[in-house]
Amino acid sequence: MRHELGKLDNGSYRLDISNIVIDEHGKIAYFDFHEMKRSKTSDEIKDVKPAPATNIVNASDPKINVSITDGPKAGTTATLVRNTDPAFYAPVKKELQEEIFNKVCRLMETAPAFRPGTEKGKKVISIYHLVDFWNNFKLENHKLYDVNNKGEYVEL
Repeated sequence: MRHELGKLDNGSYRLDISNIVIDEHGKIAYFDFHEMKRSKTSDEIKDVKPAPATNIVNASDPKINVSITDGPKAGTTATLVRNTDPAFYAPVKKELQEEIFNKVCRLMETAPAFRPGTEKGKKVISIYHLVDFWNNFKLENHKLYDVNNKGEYVEL
């Protein structure tokens, strides 16, 4: 996958794979692949303005406002933005997007089998849920970097 990802421009990226369905034999039967996105730099984000904080949070809102009550920013408000807000991401070229998607499909088809889910001793279809399925990575000069357990970027 390094070859395909190495074609991306410098920047930080998201690779979102979710809803991985495992059949009763442990093989991946289905998954959702969300388009690759490059995080915009702070210079590219000009039209996003913080909203005033509210007392009600609706989980379906794309932006959630919070009041900061502790630390150096206590007494201020901030906006939590979900990773799907297009204001914070730049698209990846369609041809490269398709090449990466096709590679992900090949990898998922040939992935080693998972341990199938069971119910009352019988193997069943299940969903593999992992919050971060290798979401974030960085590319510099066609070299791939991931975050280690200390929060530092290391070359892969």
